[in-house]
Amino acid sequence: MPYPQRKPIMLHVIVMAGGSGSRLWPESRKTRPKQLLRLIDDRTLLEATLDRIGRSVPPERVWISTSEALVPALFEEEGVEISRDRILCEPVPRNTAPCIGLAALHLLHTDPDAVMLVAPADHAISNIPAFQDALTQAEALIKEDDKRLVVFGVPPISAATGFGYVEREETPITPSVYPVREFHEKPDAGTAQSYLDRGGFYWNAGIFVWKAQTIIDQLMIFMPEVADPLMKIAGAIGTPEYDQILQKEFARMPSISIDYAVLEKAEHRVLIEAQFDWDDVGSWDSLERLGRPDENGNVLVAERCMALDSRGNIVQCRDKKVIALSGVDDLVIVDTNDALLIARRGDDDSIRKLIGLIEDQGWGDVL
Repeated sequence: MPYPQRKPIMLHVIVMAGGSGSRLWPESRKTRPKQLLRLIDDRTLLEATLDRIGRSVPPERVWISTSEALVPALFEEEGVEISRDRILCEPVPRNTAPCIGLAALHLLHTDPDAVMLVAPADHAISNIPAFQDALTQAEALIKEDDKRLVVFGVPPISAATGFGYVEREETPITPSVYPVREFHEKPDAGTAQSYLDRGGFYWNAGIFVWKAQTIIDQLMIFMPEVADPLMKIAGAIGTPEYDQILQKEFARMPSISIDYAVLEKAEHRVLIEAQFDWDDVGSWDSLERLGRPDENGNVLVAERCMALDSRGNIVQCRDKKVIALSGVDDLVIVDTNDALLIARRGDDDSIRKLIGLIEDQGWGDVL
């Protein structure tokens, strides 16, 4: 008697597009955050994400997780073609663990064996064939052991302090695939340099692959305060009560990342060493890595801009205004039609504080 054939893996993609991108103010706004901006080329970060995902996964298995407030803006984007029923709305911001848990529930409702790729919408990735190869590797790892939690680690090229790190074990499972030893939060400069010196550490790309049921099981074990409300939401999917129960139960969950909630504690964690170029477009400093600095390290994203005796500055201006720098170093200058930011590079906390002060002044129209 022949054995029944195992059901093939069906990869679904959850694109997380709900962040506010406050560190990229004043370009990034509440109603048009960074994932909807054209910061690198003529596509928004979300469009670029959907394009590279679409080369590996059919459109009917691509989902976007975002906030209700951003849904109208999504449909204004020419490069975003997705049906409303595959847009998952988070009633309130609750970080990535509740977001991923909610997405897993919806996948399980349509496909009990679903494997999910979690992909933030605000990353810059080049060498798309290598990215596709990494997805194929991840699918094979899950097929071999469906309890695995697969993370993508990027070999660091500098002692960056703006990224989390993943430390691998010494012995590989296969070439470029390793068990995870430990997750490390964003380090200070000295610690980041020690990671580079020691080797075996990777930037945490925030891109994950696992079975939808596996991540729900892990949340039940390690984060019941997230899992319990999720189970109540699960029972309401497809019913008239869904929106009401989602509003109530989602707000009960703590705001916590999937790293803290599960990945730092779980077993079966596996790292794929990324062979593609990656960057998290998280702050204005990202433009130095993604742009084309001049001979003095200035990144001038402006039609008419000059820099005299000035070094390490980042300038962004979308109109034809002349911007002239003289004798200044390490500044971020961002000019929009209703706001001008001048700040020290690397001081992301000051931008957050400025946003709070602007709100206190009643100038929320520029946020």
